[in-house]
Amino acid sequence: DIELAVKMAETMKLPARSQIIVKGRINNCSGLKGEEGLIEPTSVKKGLLIARSLSKVDANNEVPMNITNIGHEEVMLYKGTQVGIFRMHVGQYIMNIEDDPDQISKTT
Repeated sequence: DIELAVKMAETMKLPARSQIIVKGRINNCSGLKGEEGLIEPTSVKKGLLIARSLSKVDANNEVPMNITNIGHEEVMLYKGTQVGIFRMHVGQYIMNIEDDPDQISKTT
């Protein structure tokens, strides 16, 4: 498995007792467009809940993230703050190549 940090793509204000979908960015890695993986939340601030989700990376290396502020005060999440880990399972690609021996001969 590959694990990559997911950080806030932009600064967002989360009102008290609200839920929003934000953009998380995967930095320092290219060629992820269309890849799917599991987003695991990291501990950010007390009172914030980040949903674990299966997401697909867009052309800007961004993934949608659902964040809930269960607190009584608004919270600021600043651009660049780590909010999760993107986990991608790469074993499926190896299995696909092994299942089709003709594909191996075509690529070598």
